[in-house]
Amino acid sequence: MVPHVRIQGSPDIHVNQGSVINLTCIISYSPEAPAFIFWYHGDQVVPYDSESGRFSVNTEKLGRETRSHLVIYDASPNRDSGNYTCKPSIAKAASIKVHVLERTKSNLSRIVQGSNIQLEISTDESDPWGEEKTFSTFNVR
Repeated sequence: MVPHVRIQGSPDIHVNQGSVINLTCIISYSPEAPAFIFWYHGDQVVPYDSESGRFSVNTEKLGRETRSHLVIYDASPNRDSGNYTCKPSIAKAASIKVHVLERTKSNLSRIVQGSNIQLEISTDESDPWGEEKTFSTFNVR
């Protein structure tokens, strides 16, 4: 039987900037564990042995299945978005596309105690009862 390689999850994943990316490569139908499993980002080997500490790889053999877990800390859109490939020594490669989404800047303002604020509440769905939306003014204490 020919070993089968896949990366767990959908072929495209979306994560937020600053979060942790967890990728799991599963090698199944293999009579023996692969001698090695390389992870690539684009065409570069992921430097999980570097001193940056941003990457870690853990590989485990569970019966006739081997799992390699790549963890990337502090995800950055420019640095970490792109294709990731798991390439075991005994099988074809599997790939996944990672999209790291930039943080959006919020329009938060400082609210002074005793001042009035107005909260606007809206929804994308139509109101099934035809009720009017009301807005209230609140006192900040």
